[in-house]
Amino acid sequence: MLTLTEALNIIDGTAPFTVKVVKADQKLNTGGEIIDLGPAVRSWQPGMQVSFKSQEPARYLKAPHHKANGTRNIKILANGETKKIHIRLILEVNGTQVL
Repeated sequence: MLTLTEALNIIDGTAPFTVKVVKADQKLNTGGEIIDLGPAVRSWQPGMQVSFKSQEPARYLKAPHHKANGTRNIKILANGETKKIHIRLILEVNGTQVL
């Protein structure tokens, strides 16, 4: 069994991981489905350079406030899709249950 802190250390690291979470959407009042997000990595790693050069017109980006909202963005390696997960809804990391 892992504590939430240990699970977040794995997720925030650079190695790929698997995570099982409960799906929830308070706006639509839906959820409860357990989803397994296969090999994934955190979508942004400390020290990565971010380029704001784009062909798109300028747009305002909202800060994600991951720490305040208790979320992480992860990138699914199989299809390159980015998903936002809520840390309190994590059930397993790398097959080990999270308390």
